[in-house]
Amino acid sequence: MLCEKAGSASRPVLLHMNHRLRGAASDEDQRFVESLGKTLDLPVVVGFADIPDVRALTGIEARARSERYAFIRKTCAEKGIRRVFVAHTADDQVETILMRFFEGAGISGLKGIPRSGEGGIERPLLNVWRTEILETLGSSGHPYRIDESNADTRFERNWIRHLLLPMLTDRYGETVKKRIHALGERFRELDTFVTGAATRWIRRNVKGAPPSMNRKSFARLPAMVRIAVLQHLVHELGGKSANERLLVRLDRSLVSGKPSASVSIGKRVVFRNRYDMASILPPDDSDFSSRPLLEPDSIRIPDGSPSRYRFSGNGGISVEVNTRPISEVLEQLTRQTGNGDRNVAFFDSSKVAFPLVLSPLIAGDAVNPFGGAGSRKVKEIMIDLKTPRETRWGRATLRDAAGRILWIPGIVRSDLAPVRKGTRQLLCLTSRSLC
Repeated sequence: MLCEKAGSASRPVLLHMNHRLRGAASDEDQRFVESLGKTLDLPVVVGFADIPDVRALTGIEARARSERYAFIRKTCAEKGIRRVFVAHTADDQVETILMRFFEGAGISGLKGIPRSGEGGIERPLLNVWRTEILETLGSSGHPYRIDESNADTRFERNWIRHLLLPMLTDRYGETVKKRIHALGERFRELDTFVTGAATRWIRRNVKGAPPSMNRKSFARLPAMVRIAVLQHLVHELGGKSANERLLVRLDRSLVSGKPSASVSIGKRVVFRNRYDMASILPPDDSDFSSRPLLEPDSIRIPDGSPSRYRFSGNGGISVEVNTRPISEVLEQLTRQTGNGDRNVAFFDSSKVAFPLVLSPLIAGDAVNPFGGAGSRKVKEIMIDLKTPRETRWGRATLRDAAGRILWIPGIVRSDLAPVRKGTRQLLCLTSRSLC
């Protein structure tokens, strides 16, 4: 690796990572680079990996790559290096595209190795073929070394390089590699366009806390843009890179999943449908019905005297209580009945069994809705109203002295103590959000 230090008077630096995977041969590679540095009068910085168990093939390449780039980042920070030139070739690009294809990668993966990356990484030889480099070295008489582990076909890249690609070139000619390389370039252009479209859509449509988006608007996007949107959200909010299988599963859930369907993204977030919306939630907030209630103690309301009570449970609200003659609120009563405002409720105060209790709603609660035909589970009512699942349990309910639900602010009024002809005094209840 060739590095360029910051500053006009600085010289390039050679970086070499000794992975110690091949014993004496690895040490010979290191000595070769150090000798090259002396010949070119360039400083050399060598990094060393822990001595690995060479019998464990699984993950060796990924581990070595991680160690190598960690060494680059550390050295760049220490030496003030601003750019690092890595010698990936067009052949490496073709092999990477095929590897990603077999892994089931999408557009982003099929574009292959990026020309530049974080930390000043640049790959200036991605359009140069390995044979061209070897011919140049041979004609100039410049010495070089070959890592013999690159011939080990137990590793996937080597299998593609030494077995699959020769079969493809035998059948389709040498140009097959150039066609695969060109395909990667087209995917790169397409990925740039799709990523831009996805970023713009997210900026306009993913809003709020928790972050939420309209499912119908999302479904109208072209499939490849939807996948790019999800890929970005999973990476930014879930802290991980999603494979194609997870992205397709997420897309299917958001486009055609059930009203409360959810997909977990590891331990970080859950994508949950909330009827027409989809929200990205921490796992602990995704299902209130399965959690023990940690809501405040029940609040006792002794009578209908004017007062205000603060309930800080799920979807915190304040509830105003007042008892007034029906003649004073007849117009408001008529207006509320007409527009169906569920945050206001009126009862015949003479029929209400005090004291009332303001307490959390729990799974399994039922109520006799006003104007309904008998008892219904509150869960069914909230499903009909498209109440998001995570806002259901733990919200405020007002119960009478017998424990029967009198009113669930914002949801339903029971058939208890209805206002009838002859009612003189009304119990007037109003709820307001604390948010």
